[in-house]
Amino acid sequence: MAAFIVASMPVVSSIGAAIFFKERITWIGILGLMISFTGVAVIALSQGSLHLSLSIGIGYLLFAVACAVFYNLMQKKLLKKFRALELSCLCILSACLIQIVFLPAGLREIPHASVSSLLTILFLGIFPAAFSYLGY
Repeated sequence: MAAFIVASMPVVSSIGAAIFFKERITWIGILGLMISFTGVAVIALSQGSLHLSLSIGIGYLLFAVACAVFYNLMQKKLLKKFRALELSCLCILSACLIQIVFLPAGLREIPHASVSSLLTILFLGIFPAAFSYLGY
C-alpha cells in the first residue's frame, strides 16, 4: 500500500500543476498519467498489497506525499526567484533545520547501532546525496 501511494506522487503532482498553475495536460499526458497510475495499481494488486486499512502510518504517508507534491509545485515559483543550485541548497538547509529535533535521540542511539547500520547511513549520506549535488 505504501509503495502504491508513493508511486502515485507524479500523478498527483501533474494534477496539482493543472489545478494550481493552470498547466494544460494534453491527451497524451492524460494517457500517460492513466498508464502510470494503472501500472502502479496492477503491481500493487499482483502483490496483494492493496488492501485499504486506514492507520496512522497511512496518514503519515499521505501527509508526506502531500508535502512532496507541495515541494514539487513550489519549485516552479521559486525557480523564478532563485537559481537551481541556490534553491537546492536552501531545500537541503531547511530539511536539516526541520530534522534537527531528532539529533539528540539519534546521537543517543549511535553507541547501540550495529556497524553495518552505521556504514549504511554513512553510505546513504555521502554517495547518493553529496555526489549527485557535486555532479550537478
